[in-house]
Amino acid sequence: MRVQLALPLLLAALAGCSGAAKLIAPASEDAVVTKRVKSTQEVGIRSHAQWDSQCQAKGVPWASMVKAPTSGKVEFRKETATITGSDFGQVRCDGTRIDGIRIYYVPEPGFKGTVDFMYDVQMNLGQVRQPVKIIVE
Repeated sequence: MRVQLALPLLLAALAGCSGAAKLIAPASEDAVVTKRVKSTQEVGIRSHAQWDSQCQAKGVPWASMVKAPTSGKVEFRKETATITGSDFGQVRCDGTRIDGIRIYYVPEPGFKGTVDFMYDVQMNLGQVRQPVKIIVE
């Protein structure tokens, strides 16, 4: 699977520090991921992973729900993804396969409408909070 990993996760990977968790990507209207999906299909929301300046995995992030959708379900799946479009100074990680998690939304059969939810991803540097809006057709 070839996916673009989120910029806040890139920043988290670069820092690679530990300690008390802090919110490194606060929720905002601009940060809302919006997806359209047919009521019979699941949809991938976003992949999350963390790696160092040598393109080595820094552990699989952990995700949790902040606000569940009113219809359907959200699944957090461990998957291997291909890093694309990332630079670490002089080190290019493009094409590197790395373990991470991918977030999916699975609609309730027969449901049509809009749902929103929010999840957190915990990484070495802190946590990313991601608001999501799904339009089920």
